[in-house]
Amino acid sequence: MKVGNITETQETFSFKNQRYSDSKYILSVRDEHRYEYNVIPLIYIDNGKLIDLDSYEFGNKLFATRPPHFNPNNIEDLPLSRFHKNQLIKIDYGTIIENTGAENPYMPKVKTFNANIHPIAPNQIIEFFDGMINQAESLFTPDSYDVFDLIKNVYLETENSFFITSGDKAVGPFIALKLNDDSFEISKSSWRKFGEYEMLEDSYLEFEINDLVRKIYITDSKDLNIVYNQDYIFVSDDELLKQFETELTNYPEYFNESSLENIKKILQRTSELKSLEKIIQENDRLKGLVEKSERILTQNADLINFFPGVKTLKEDQQRVKEELFIANRELETIQASRKEIEQDISNLQLTRTQEIESRQKELDEQINTLELRKNNLEKEVQEEKNKLERSLKEIQENITNQRIIEGYLQAGVKKLQDEFTSEQKDAQYKLAELVKGKAHFDFISGRDLSEQEGLREEFNTYVMKDRFNSNQYRDFRNELLSILKTNNRSFTTHFIDNLLISIFQNTLTVFAGVPGTGKTTLARLLTNILSPSSKVREISVNRGWSSQKDFIGFVNPLTKKFHSSSTDLYSLLKQMNHESKDSDVYLKTPMSFVILDEANLSPLEHYWSSFYNLTDSTGMLEIKLGHNEAIRFPNNLRFIGTINYDHTTEELSPRVLDRINVIQLTKNEDISYSDISGSNIQNLQITFQRCIEFFELSNFTSLEIDDRIDKGFKEIKNEFRKLKIFISPRVEIAVKRYIALASKFMSDVNKPLDYCVAQRMLPLISLQGSENKQKLESLKETLKENKCEISVRILDEIISIGTEKGVYEENFNYFLTLSNV
Repeated sequence: MKVGNITETQETFSFKNQRYSDSKYILSVRDEHRYEYNVIPLIYIDNGKLIDLDSYEFGNKLFATRPPHFNPNNIEDLPLSRFHKNQLIKIDYGTIIENTGAENPYMPKVKTFNANIHPIAPNQIIEFFDGMINQAESLFTPDSYDVFDLIKNVYLETENSFFITSGDKAVGPFIALKLNDDSFEISKSSWRKFGEYEMLEDSYLEFEINDLVRKIYITDSKDLNIVYNQDYIFVSDDELLKQFETELTNYPEYFNESSLENIKKILQRTSELKSLEKIIQENDRLKGLVEKSERILTQNADLINFFPGVKTLKEDQQRVKEELFIANRELETIQASRKEIEQDISNLQLTRTQEIESRQKELDEQINTLELRKNNLEKEVQEEKNKLERSLKEIQENITNQRIIEGYLQAGVKKLQDEFTSEQKDAQYKLAELVKGKAHFDFISGRDLSEQEGLREEFNTYVMKDRFNSNQYRDFRNELLSILKTNNRSFTTHFIDNLLISIFQNTLTVFAGVPGTGKTTLARLLTNILSPSSKVREISVNRGWSSQKDFIGFVNPLTKKFHSSSTDLYSLLKQMNHESKDSDVYLKTPMSFVILDEANLSPLEHYWSSFYNLTDSTGMLEIKLGHNEAIRFPNNLRFIGTINYDHTTEELSPRVLDRINVIQLTKNEDISYSDISGSNIQNLQITFQRCIEFFELSNFTSLEIDDRIDKGFKEIKNEFRKLKIFISPRVEIAVKRYIALASKFMSDVNKPLDYCVAQRMLPLISLQGSENKQKLESLKETLKENKCEISVRILDEIISIGTEKGVYEENFNYFLTLSNV
């Protein structure tokens, strides 16, 4: 059967909406001319069923690109050059999609990652090779160099079996042991019973690829069948002679004087047997063995002296020599017949040479035609290249002109800005003088001045020019890493990515850890790098806070005026309220941050209730302070809390855990966690507008994640369901939103899911009873399968603490890992 003629047209295979596995794969071969990029798909195999490919969808080639997060140390991420050019390979993982980004009409229509392509498993597919077998020396000489090269690079010194064909018969299976000049030393394979097989029409699949005709047998196919014909003996001369010598040594009683006399009579009678003479004439190998036997018998004459019952050996040896002389005369006649056979072989070789020359002539003509076509294509390509170069030159000239115009415009804008700034300063000075005068007037007239103080603070707007553009996230992240390192804080790149994504995508992010892990100093460092001090409030939470009046302030029912608490949070909110009136202003201001030190000394859901209800809101936000006092501000305020866990602290309720990320910090003995002075820290000048672009804070955030990661997330959710811990839609949306963004930044494809499990799901674990240990162990195995290293470490601590004898025995709680008790 030939590829392309296996199934009917309506049954051809389409790549759309398909996933592949070890039993459902596309058999392919590397494209010899584009070995770094393309493969040539042959046929789809579905649990042994063969289905032709849809040639309209696939074209004749498939583009294999490297994954988005390329790892040169991973063999599966290397280009297709890791396979031999004629090696059978398979697409047995991932998916195949349209190559929509290819504008070149010569590019393949479809593509996949080269990490989805793997070699065929040993003896999954058996190949038939044409060539000559030298049974006497156990050698196989292929008919073509391409086959020789394929066996050398793919089959040599492996368990891969193959058959050797001759006409309509196949002998095997064989394995290749070692290289011997232009041949291979071969041996019987244990894969299947050795012998001579008949090749029927459905015994093999035939195709031509890279100018080489191939015949293969797919072992798990139900439609293909190799019919056993008869036993076939494959023994080398050395093995035959060793067997004979073993017989002589093991059974000396058979070789006495009487036995040798019988051998003599048998040798004399064989010269009269015409059938034996015919066999000898037709079998040069047997003739050679007879000659070798003569030499061995003569050389081993001394050995026979040790056989019991042989006393007249020398006399018999002389008679044997005389009889062998007569046999040699008869062999001369055989040699004459051999010369005739050799002449016939020579004639056949001449005929074969003529056929090869004729075929070579045809190939040369085809090559000339292809060369002519190649030259024409090169000419067309050169013409198109020249056309594109002219177009590029015009575009570059246009860009140069536009840049000149841009320079003129920037100079004009700068001049206007300077003039505007000067005018604005004058106006502010005059306004300040006016306010002072009004304040004196109000004081003399007895009016309350407190409102005027608030009025002056509202105009302290911090507008700045962004140092980064929307495509420079990695520059921003790397500069932040450098500043942290300067301040004795060295972190991995993916850890900083996690910090930034968690803080900006969530209203509240909690730093957890045992005392001394540097939670507060890290929060202080980050906020001072990301915003100026006027946009940051550090608040130490006091025990006993019960409402927002302790946190923000309260309205005096007698005076109907608002009194700010000692946290000074009210002034920051009023500033944001003022900036919210103009989008051009608040988009150019930096983010605002509030550090809640020891955030769980009082219940968060009590004193933080005004913001608790805004965690799912977007756009413009509003909080009510009482007596018609309200604060409106854009979604550019973030809280960073630090928590400890002991008998003096409050537990975080499930409602709070459902809305926050808990980032666990471990202590580093090499770092000094001294106080950080904001005045010595470089500020990165990043605006709210840039934060929206970097961290996808708009309402249209994508929740599409990679199929493999989504599969792992569902497996982990299922393990939590077995623990009676249900993942809410709010958490699921937050996880997918995080992974969709983190996958673009983190080079390790497993880290986004790992961080999400460690920070959004493991903090939900609070279980009682020894029966939960086995379920947690099952969850740990699932995390290991998905390469969630951080989550496995934390879960190990949860299991270990709950297993130890003592106060925490059979109590499996995430927050117990944060206690020094």
